[in-house]
Amino acid sequence: MRGGLKIILILVGIGLLLYFMFAGAYNTMVTMQENTREKWSQVETQYQRRNDLYSSVVSTIQGSANFERGTLKDVIEARAAATQVRVDPDELSPEQIQQFQQAQNQYNSAFSRLLVTVEQYPQLQTTAA
Repeated sequence: MRGGLKIILILVGIGLLLYFMFAGAYNTMVTMQENTREKWSQVETQYQRRNDLYSSVVSTIQGSANFERGTLKDVIEARAAATQVRVDPDELSPEQIQQFQQAQNQYNSAFSRLLVTVEQYPQLQTTAA
């Protein structure tokens, strides 16, 4: 009976040893998995932040382009209107002068906005002459 108890104790000891080895390995794997998830979450956060930044830059550029497009369109329309108004010196009327002056003011206003837009941006030179 004494020999049987030794064998049982040895088997129990080996069982406990195996249990603690695998339990430690399992806990290590769980810890590594959680660390991996945390790091991946940080990567996704950075990607999302960069995506938001790109979206913001694109929106800003689109807004600037729309503003510039509108300003250029206003200048072209004001120029066309200013060149179409004719003042006949022989038949000068206050209405003609007012219409001419209004067209010139519109043109000056639109052109001033265009100049301000041009001054806000540095000149980009992609090729040197």
